[in-house]
Amino acid sequence: MNFTETDEQQALRAAVAELGREYGYAYYTRQARQGGRLTELWQEAGKLGFLGVNLPAEYGGGGAGLYELAIVLEELATAGCGLLMMVVSPAICGTIIARYGTQEQQRTWLPLLASGAAILAFGITEPDAGDDAAAGEAANMAKYAAAEASVRTVDQAIQALGGSSMTQEFGLAAMLANVRTTRIAPVSREMILNFVAQHSLGLPKSY
Repeated sequence: MNFTETDEQQALRAAVAELGREYGYAYYTRQARQGGRLTELWQEAGKLGFLGVNLPAEYGGGGAGLYELAIVLEELATAGCGLLMMVVSPAICGTIIARYGTQEQQRTWLPLLASGAAILAFGITEPDAGDDAAAGEAANMAKYAAAEASVRTVDQAIQALGGSSMTQEFGLAAMLANVRTTRIAPVSREMILNFVAQHSLGLPKSY
């Protein structure tokens, strides 16, 4: 698999990075501490075509894929103002509607998702959860690896900077709380390992 980015992907990365710099970590933390939302950033990202970059062009999207949407997520997160609902609304909901929705659903929802005018979530019932072990293993291990990497990265930054890392200037105290949450939500790393042990390694159920 070739991970060399095309000129278009690099241009997208640069454009999103520029938007991220306009808002940044100060905006993100100010909104969080005041109980606000990232509405302005969300709306501007939609206006610039970043939210719907993975959605079909005929419905107002960019006609690209999830890799390009991941670029948007990465660059905003790098700037300190990540938009987590992008994972749910345009990525999961948008992809499902684009692939499996009726024409009416596609006409109704995809333009709204692409522009950022609507934010969708979803509910899941899983009476036969665990049947698709391969997909479950990949998803669980990806979450496990990402959580461990983020916690270790912030911890090493704190250790390197010492006491100054806890100041508002560096903002690592808030980051520590955020990344630590990834080890327990939406499922804990122990439950991830339980799943892998049972469904991938064939060990007895332990919970």
